[in-house]
Amino acid sequence: MQVHDDMKSDGYFPVVEPLTEREMEILRLISRGLFNREIAR
Repeated sequence: MQVHDDMKSDGYFPVVEPLTEREMEILRLISRGLFNREIAR
């Protein structure tokens, strides 16, 4: 993922490219409280 130096005024970087299915899955698992070891395949 490419990150630009220009941060928006709200303090967040704009999304440059959409997340992959795996990245979305990992975010869901983290939000459920799982740890890296439990998420790793």
